[in-house]
Amino acid sequence: MPEQAPPSPLGALAGADLLPLLTALPDPVLLLGEEVTWLNAAARERLGEPPAAGAWQALFPPEPARLLTLAQARAAAGETVRESVTLPGSRAPVLATLTPAGPGQVLLHLRDTRHPLEVAEELIDGLGLGMLVQAADGRVLSANVAGQGLLGLSLAQMTGQVPADTRWRVIRPDGQPFAPEALPMFRALETGEVQRNVLAGVVIPREEGGEETRWMNVTALPRHAPGVVRPKQVTTVFADVTEEQRLRQQMQFSEERYRSLVEATSQIVWVTTAEGELLGEQPTWSAFTGQTEAEYRGSGWVEALHPDDRAGALAAWQQAVQSRIPYQTEYRLRRADGVYVPMQARGVAVTNP
Repeated sequence: MPEQAPPSPLGALAGADLLPLLTALPDPVLLLGEEVTWLNAAARERLGEPPAAGAWQALFPPEPARLLTLAQARAAAGETVRESVTLPGSRAPVLATLTPAGPGQVLLHLRDTRHPLEVAEELIDGLGLGMLVQAADGRVLSANVAGQGLLGLSLAQMTGQVPADTRWRVIRPDGQPFAPEALPMFRALETGEVQRNVLAGVVIPREEGGEETRWMNVTALPRHAPGVVRPKQVTTVFADVTEEQRLRQQMQFSEERYRSLVEATSQIVWVTTAEGELLGEQPTWSAFTGQTEAEYRGSGWVEALHPDDRAGALAAWQQAVQSRIPYQTEYRLRRADGVYVPMQARGVAVTNP
């Protein structure tokens, strides 16, 4: 008489259509008895391998193990029980659902109780970044706390539940209004492509009068539904770069003022490296000597000096660089018409702090 096969440790699940589904779930699932009877791949990855011998409680910290033991007893009696517990190495709670799964067995399903978007918003809030999620038609679906603060708008104002100040607007770096269709979030929806590091100014009206402009570095990320070409949503992340933009504008203003001074003066103004090589375009040098940038580049400028003065000019330059003293010397400089003109040259070293 053939021997009867021993019962499967999976009990009723062994012959049910649920087993492939439970195996493939991204959430941890365990079949519990006195010991762990079965774990899916997600449970093994999250909790580790079950103990070779002993109670399943060894997979959990003491307090969650106590709560789950009580819940297991109730589920074994026919109830469906839900408990909020923490897993090893995590402070965020998960939802544990225990359901009857046959004689002496209980199915335990573990799931993060928070939506991934909530977790992302919490992380981005902590970094001081703004985040907006918009539908395909441009409607604002959600905005984190930091984003509302950076934009000077509440979520109710963004969604149209409460009217916003009509003076609120977005501008380009040149101060001109940003056309709605050119905004990075709408470009991402239209093209389906990520829009990275777009500089935009947000003009925020003040109740006491006046306006404040905050500059944002904006990246818009389209989100696609499977099999659909047009994005279903766009997530926009932005950082406040107002201080960096102000410094950039100040540097640009200083550079423009310096160029205006150079162009307005009758003297020759030039900039060199520490090695004495002309750095970048030198319009007044070119205008006087007739040398092109290719000719004066590097140490080519020395060719415009009188041959008898070149060694002395270079020696004075090297001494000034090494001693960090002002550079001062005299030499004859060839004018564009070929005439050598006596010059007094002065230079001051610009060093890093």
